[in-house]
Amino acid sequence: MNRNALIRAVVIPLILSLLLVLAVREYVDMRTEEARRATETAQVVVAVATLPPRTVLTEDLLALRTVPRSFVTADMVQRVEDAVGRTTVVPLAAGDVIFSSKLAGENELSGLSFHLPPGKRALTIYVNEVIGAGGFVQPGDYVDVLATLGRDVVGSDMTVMVAQDVMVMAVGRRTEVGDGRELDPEAYSSVTLAVTPQEAGLITFGEEKGTLRLVLRGATETEQLESLMVDATEFAGGIPLVQKDQSHKIRLDSPNEQVRFYVTLLEVDRDQLGAFGLQPGHGVVIAEVNTIPVKGLIAALVDQGKARVFETSDLITMHNEEVTYSLGGTLELDGESYPYGLTLRLKPFVHNVQLRDLTVDVQVKVLSAPPGEEPATDERGASGTITFGDWESIIVGGLYLPADFTDYNHALPARFVTPALRQGERELLLHIRMETDPR
Repeated sequence: MNRNALIRAVVIPLILSLLLVLAVREYVDMRTEEARRATETAQVVVAVATLPPRTVLTEDLLALRTVPRSFVTADMVQRVEDAVGRTTVVPLAAGDVIFSSKLAGENELSGLSFHLPPGKRALTIYVNEVIGAGGFVQPGDYVDVLATLGRDVVGSDMTVMVAQDVMVMAVGRRTEVGDGRELDPEAYSSVTLAVTPQEAGLITFGEEKGTLRLVLRGATETEQLESLMVDATEFAGGIPLVQKDQSHKIRLDSPNEQVRFYVTLLEVDRDQLGAFGLQPGHGVVIAEVNTIPVKGLIAALVDQGKARVFETSDLITMHNEEVTYSLGGTLELDGESYPYGLTLRLKPFVHNVQLRDLTVDVQVKVLSAPPGEEPATDERGASGTITFGDWESIIVGGLYLPADFTDYNHALPARFVTPALRQGERELLLHIRMETDPR
């Protein structure tokens, strides 16, 4: 056998056999690795319940699930502690894997709404260099808000404090805290504040009807005044700041202090109750309010068709003597008299010209008298003694429910029972102002 024949007969088949063995081994190793990977697992974090957007994740809302490692991507959260405290940006169904890209971090900006304190709303107002404290206001600062209103709005030129210790959420579109240097006032024209619904109403009214000023508070300042109201008289004689402290209660030398009450009965759209600091469905509520902004608010709501004033009654009494405002009637049935309606009792105690105590007792009787049934009376009310200054007044809400105005119920004289009250679209309020007149 010659050399070439030997190579063809022995060497080439041997090489081919070796190549085949290597290929088979590579294939076996590859399938072995795939089988090994298929049996490897990892843990990922999943939601245990349906979660809407803006849900802050807590441990009880999360669980670990074991999945094939090949299923895991870099964006999946694999430790519960890495998700706790973060906020969902999209809705999640029970069992959904938590992806980091679908969460807002505790310190990440993914919408101003994620950073508003509970119970607050973001309100943006126009500012310039003067209104905005010379450009020194920065995100994270706290300010007081003053409103100056003209006599055409509140009867006399006046500056009032409409909000205190309000957090600045943004200056222009800047939301991050700066380096402490003032911003260029020409670089922005708005400031966004975190306010309550009532503060939002007062600030908006002040901006629309007058002029606002922001007063920058010190970084560690937390004190709040009971109220501040300055007109021409206070400006000429110095600003009286009255704190509700018992040491300010100075008894009158003369008991002949005449007290005059102005009791306004009005109905207001239920979605406007927050502007008065009230919430529907909380029973009879007696609340202190700042007189000037509330008078302006009532006037604005009437102009917008969102409120209606039925009447304002003028009641006169003396220091430490009770006076009564009543609104109701009596149903005569089978020789019996059944009273119904609203009764308001007011007893003033005047400590000095700026500070008073007022004992308020309000009672509501709703008489139900269906034909053929014994009449039944539903009674509710509230009472208490309030200490307040001469710039404050009282709002009473929660007096009636829509169910009080059914066909067989007697709650108020018919002229005050409007379709809006019957349908629950509006609520009845009392606004009580008090003035003293030494005699």
